[in-house]
Amino acid sequence: MNSLPGFKVQVTGYKKEEEQVKIVGKLAQSLIKAGFKHEEIVVLTMNGANSSTLSLVDRIGSLDIKRFTGEYDNKGNQIFTHGRLYFESIRRFKGQQAPAVILVDVEPNDKDWYQHLLFTGMTRATMRLEIVMNQDNKEYSHYLKSC
Repeated sequence: MNSLPGFKVQVTGYKKEEEQVKIVGKLAQSLIKAGFKHEEIVVLTMNGANSSTLSLVDRIGSLDIKRFTGEYDNKGNQIFTHGRLYFESIRRFKGQQAPAVILVDVEPNDKDWYQHLLFTGMTRATMRLEIVMNQDNKEYSHYLKSC
């Protein structure tokens, strides 16, 4: 809602968690068509990176997922898989930013904790924010129509 030019936030709803894979694939392709490079797009989960529906797949649409393997090289650098679409948890991505962020697993339970985590995830995007949320969540479903 600031006065700077840019993209609006888009909120897309899902009924079942597994629908997020298809939705994220379409959103990523849409962002690429809009001119974002693969390395400028990050998919962030509100859950832990191993607790997300997306942690069960190696590919979203036509894009392989790049994620931390949990291992380090001899110099202490993190080792990632060889994908083009970066997938990470909000906590591990804290302090970093990306031009385009797709926020997934948006299904709040504890309001204070959730709002802090949601704010952290939302502020990682510098140009475009896509939110994929459970459309049955009564607390936040009005955002599906307002953005």
